[in-house]
Amino acid sequence: MSDFKHQLLLAMGLNLGLKVVTFSLTVKQTRLLLPEQSGIAFTYMVYTDAVMFLAREAVRNVASRLPLTAPRAAPDGEPPGAAEAPYDAQAVSRVVQFASLAIPIACLVMALFELVYALFGLHQLPSLSRTAAESYQRLVGAANSTASSHASVFFQFSEVQYVAEPTPRARLLFHVPELLVVLSIVLNALAEPCMVVVLSLDLFRSVVLSEFWELFARLTTVIGLLTLLGGAFRSEWEARLAFALGQLAYGGTHLLYFAVIGSAHSRLARWAGGGARLAAVRAAAVGRGGWLPFPWCCCSPAGTAGVLRAQAALFTSFAQESLLRLVLTEGESFALTAAGSRAARGNYQVVSQLGSLVARLVFRVWENACSARWGRDLAAGRAAEAVALLQLMLRVGFYFGFSFVLLGPPLARWFLTVLYTSRWSSPAMVGALQLYCYAIAVMSWNGLLEAFLRAAASPAMVRRLQRRMLFLSGLYVGVCYVALGRWADEAVRALIVLNVGNMVCRIGSALHLALRCTAADGTPILALSDVTRVVDLRMALCLALLLALSRAVAATAPAMLAVGALYAAVVLAGDRTMRELTGSVVRRLPPARRWRLWQTPGGAPPAARPSVTL
Repeated sequence: MSDFKHQLLLAMGLNLGLKVVTFSLTVKQTRLLLPEQSGIAFTYMVYTDAVMFLAREAVRNVASRLPLTAPRAAPDGEPPGAAEAPYDAQAVSRVVQFASLAIPIACLVMALFELVYALFGLHQLPSLSRTAAESYQRLVGAANSTASSHASVFFQFSEVQYVAEPTPRARLLFHVPELLVVLSIVLNALAEPCMVVVLSLDLFRSVVLSEFWELFARLTTVIGLLTLLGGAFRSEWEARLAFALGQLAYGGTHLLYFAVIGSAHSRLARWAGGGARLAAVRAAAVGRGGWLPFPWCCCSPAGTAGVLRAQAALFTSFAQESLLRLVLTEGESFALTAAGSRAARGNYQVVSQLGSLVARLVFRVWENACSARWGRDLAAGRAAEAVALLQLMLRVGFYFGFSFVLLGPPLARWFLTVLYTSRWSSPAMVGALQLYCYAIAVMSWNGLLEAFLRAAASPAMVRRLQRRMLFLSGLYVGVCYVALGRWADEAVRALIVLNVGNMVCRIGSALHLALRCTAADGTPILALSDVTRVVDLRMALCLALLLALSRAVAATAPAMLAVGALYAAVVLAGDRTMRELTGSVVRRLPPARRWRLWQTPGGAPPAARPSVTL
């Protein structure tokens, strides 16, 4: 197994272990919240994710095509790109300077969102000003309908008494949560130069560790504030402030982590997750005696402008494509924040949180790692290696996603009751989680195919992709708003069904365009048979029988555990690729752990390595 796949598997294993901690904290936080309060957190996260997606997605796609090494001719007899070249200071500076473009883009996107709401009053785009205005209207309504004793509680936190016309100081205090969210986004964007370098070096462990510490900081901040307030928020303003402080902790931890692994203190950087390759890149860029923090020491407005001019056409194409992909991936969230109730947002937040756990745990690691690898392989003329990796990842993604279809719907009610108590296990929530299991099944293929297409597409192909996404995004968002108006009581389930249909359409569109991508010599990079051979007919029939069995037996945890074990046995027995992949993982284990795995009837311990005395 290649070093890339080994690093990817190690990162996924580490991610799995760390997600147990963050998921436990997420469950504890959800148990303390009401659906309306969870809806506030959902609104802030939708805004943050939208801004950061637009700020960094196109930047990362272009930066993945920029090398960290100087161009160098390969020795005789070796293919282009096979020779390892040392890291070059100018090449590293170009990558860092281009990645720093995410900072002004994030500020520009936030300003655009707020101006659109302030000037035109449009509710279709996320806006922090609209969130604060709606909260203020509810507060005024509560003050007019009651004796204003409850409505004034949001000012008790700062000992400012609410009146019918708040003072400028009170109005500023009321918008403090939204200002903290803006600051958290700026901190996130500041760390993007180091994040791009880490992704270019395939340091997936650093990406996993950074996400863990960020989520840990956000969750512990909110839970700590809830504990200080007696286990419940007394007002909407306190909930807004707590979630905003959680977002600020997330952004601050994100920046601090990458400042540590990029610092000149090698021991501290390696302890935090940085590797020897990152230290080598830093040494090439600033020298071993440099005291300025890396990689921000390489940033300069003039350098960023120069790299942007050189990559303007490609960046513009990816920026337009990122905007359309944002609408396609977050269209239902935008519709829910604009037209849905706070309770519906909270319910959708819990269901999508479980789905995003899988996305963060597995799919995001796959897509970030494979996208960077595909970009390098295709740029170096190694199309066969890129297609082989795509086939492997599609196969693994299919089996992984099918496990949720097989086991998720029968266990949905039990899962919600055990994790979040009966308050969150209503029939509507159970049905929503059952539907989301099908969304997870198609999520992996959608992300992998689109990541491969972005790495393989020429500028002309990217423009074709944008035209298709423009049509799909407009249709999708329009249908989401119609569905919210038509099925307001079933808003969550309706949006999940639309999301599944949207991803299926995107899979078909991405596959159709990927089949038309060509290499430098004009030959197609991907053939349809490369995708259709991922799972054969015999395995598909076996999986269909297993699916029927899972719906026929009792929906209990022991029964589903038996079905899951049978599923794993069928996959390993019927798919040679999965057997080889599992065997390669076992061979990569440390000797002590490998010995324990071999302690089975008929098994034999691995051969001992000969000792060498120096």
